[in-house]
Amino acid sequence: MSYLRLKELLLEHIKGEEYHFRSIQEELIKKAETLLLEKHSSSSTEFASILIDQLLYPDKHIFVQN
Repeated sequence: MSYLRLKELLLEHIKGEEYHFRSIQEELIKKAETLLLEKHSSSSTEFASILIDQLLYPDKHIFVQN
């Protein structure tokens, strides 16, 4: 499955949620998509992995140095 299909399913799932929570989730999805495309990938597994990392470790970038 392409990440686009997974993205579509996620956006459909959050459609009825309160605006504040929906906008936070939409932002996470957009950020995950950007990170995925920076890796030149379109894998739904990679997309899901990035989303999980964002949810579990939102401040991870503070600890990782380039």
